[in-house]
Amino acid sequence: MYYVGKDGRQSGPFTLEELRAMVGKDQLHVDDLVWKEGMPQWIQAGALPGLFGSAAVPPPPLGISPPGAQASHGYPPPTFEEVPSYLWQSIVLLLLCCPLFGIPAVVHATQVDKKMVVGDVTGARQSSKKARFWCWMCVVFSLINFAITIWYAYQHPDLFKI
Repeated sequence: MYYVGKDGRQSGPFTLEELRAMVGKDQLHVDDLVWKEGMPQWIQAGALPGLFGSAAVPPPPLGISPPGAQASHGYPPPTFEEVPSYLWQSIVLLLLCCPLFGIPAVVHATQVDKKMVVGDVTGARQSSKKARFWCWMCVVFSLINFAITIWYAYQHPDLFKI
């Protein structure tokens, strides 16, 4: 199974036949990057044997690492770990409960996917934990606020008469 790196994003997995279909639909170009398990680094799709037919493979542009060197494309090998982002929970809590704590929850939640795309699993886990923390802060603060409001309404019923 192959993965494609294009425009700073990683997608896949794809079979070789699916990659050929992407070439036929002009969705995959010779300068896009591909990787599969066992490859030491990302390579240009044009260097993958049999993908673009028998056409001559253009040489890689300057700055591309030679085979066996550490990849310098900014695309790490894909990770298969699911890291929860808590994005929808953060947005709901921001809108319905507490903007004070909802804003940092949304900020950290949006960082999770960005960090996963570049292969920073540790950073994604940290952002996920921070997003979860701020979500819980929203819930706790809202419950405390609700309890104080009920207590105050009970202590001063004349203020809440219609």
